[in-house]
Amino acid sequence: TQSTWGNRLHPVLMCLFCVDEETKQKAPRYNNPNAFQTSMCEAPINNPCCCLLSFLFLPCATYQIRVNALRGDMTRYICCQGYIGACCCFNPGHMGERSCPEFCLCIEAFCCTGPSISSTRELVMDERNIQPDPCDYRLICINNVLQVLTCVCNIIAIFVREARSLAQLVRIISNLVFLSVASCMIAQVDHELKTERSKLAGAPVTCEMVR
Repeated sequence: TQSTWGNRLHPVLMCLFCVDEETKQKAPRYNNPNAFQTSMCEAPINNPCCCLLSFLFLPCATYQIRVNALRGDMTRYICCQGYIGACCCFNPGHMGERSCPEFCLCIEAFCCTGPSISSTRELVMDERNIQPDPCDYRLICINNVLQVLTCVCNIIAIFVREARSLAQLVRIISNLVFLSVASCMIAQVDHELKTERSKLAGAPVTCEMVR
């Protein structure tokens, strides 16, 4: 029915264009007890070096942040960590990851950069029961809107010659926004992992007496 389709499409449309309170409450991980040490908005301030290097060398940073999230244990690696379901020839867990995980992750980081970064972030959130930050939602939604707008402009430019300059401008802006948002996301995850390592390093070591 029309109402059923409306209920199914509502979260999708909200994710693409805006975020209201009802949609946030329905989002996965909303009720998780923990929060990120820093939001994506504050990540460039709290982790500036990682953010800048990620902006300049995004695929390399994408590769390294996944390795860090897996704690160097590449036996745990599968494509996009299984967060993106199987489709046609794409079938995570059955694409040679076990035999050559480093090579597969390299291909993922360079060819599927966006999904790869999002999967790493979701992995960290699930392992640490972290809830999404409202600021993060807004940044991701802005990026999604610009990507859709770029596709629309490119299609229009195929038929309308005068629109090609506009399409090129929108494409440049959307690429810069994507790089910025992706860099902030990597910096956020990196800050979370560094904070966790610092806490573990500072934890007192307990020794048991063996009799």
